[in-house]
Amino acid sequence: WEYVVANNVPPSHERIRGELLARFIPLSNSIDASTNLQRRRSLQESVTIKRKGGLFNSYQTSPLHQGYGTHYATIWVGTPPQRKSVIIDTGSHFTAFPCKGCLGCGEEHHTDKYFDQDASSTFRPLTCKKTRNGPKECQGSSDCVGGKCILSQTYTEGSSWEAFQAVDKLFVGGKQLTNAIDPSGSYVADFVFGCQTKETGLFVTQLADGIMGMSAHPATLPQVLYEQGKIEHNMFSLCVRRELHVSKQGVEAGRLTFGGIDMRSDTSPMVYARNVAKSGWVTCFV
Repeated sequence: WEYVVANNVPPSHERIRGELLARFIPLSNSIDASTNLQRRRSLQESVTIKRKGGLFNSYQTSPLHQGYGTHYATIWVGTPPQRKSVIIDTGSHFTAFPCKGCLGCGEEHHTDKYFDQDASSTFRPLTCKKTRNGPKECQGSSDCVGGKCILSQTYTEGSSWEAFQAVDKLFVGGKQLTNAIDPSGSYVADFVFGCQTKETGLFVTQLADGIMGMSAHPATLPQVLYEQGKIEHNMFSLCVRRELHVSKQGVEAGRLTFGGIDMRSDTSPMVYARNVAKSGWVTCFV
């Protein structure tokens, strides 16, 4: 049987948009059990499972690590890839981290050096002209300043950052590049992010380099992976636990999964809560 969780449903189902939608069809209509159910690629730190049939069993999963009151994932950006660590934040949608030239952005506190945009052959800043009819690549709430798309974000605990928007190759993986690369490039996306030039507050002293917003927004990585045909379903899941110590080398404390459901870490039946928000933050009653 096929079980589908839908974020976007037809207009005829408008009253349940953003909620749980289930439909069941015979498995034989959608999958070749003799071949596709056996297709699996396993990496030491990140796992990619490619299957056909819409069963939520085609997914990528990677480690989460313990931060200072947060959990963070490892991403690889650019050509050749440079390692960055980002807090996974379901309450925002921007992805941003310090780039070379970011002054006082806490490099000594973070897991990695600043991203060196000059060392990536695929890095490109988004450009714009501050005229009504001029070409503008800026996305979201960014402003056109000096031909660059400038954005900023302030968070409820008081910290903030400023950045310019850029696009480069990006994928989620393990702490070591040799264990993180998917040779087929199945989950490498052309992704727009903020190249930070200024930070304040906890962004300076946190363990992770930057932040990755995961709210229900078109600019988030799950949505981009889905739009670019990298994952079969526009969905992600977080499995987290708390560790009592942290390290720049990484203390594993959970898993991040894109595009499907990885039940290998489950110790009990899953309990579901309905998302009552149509957009923005995931919202449920407890």
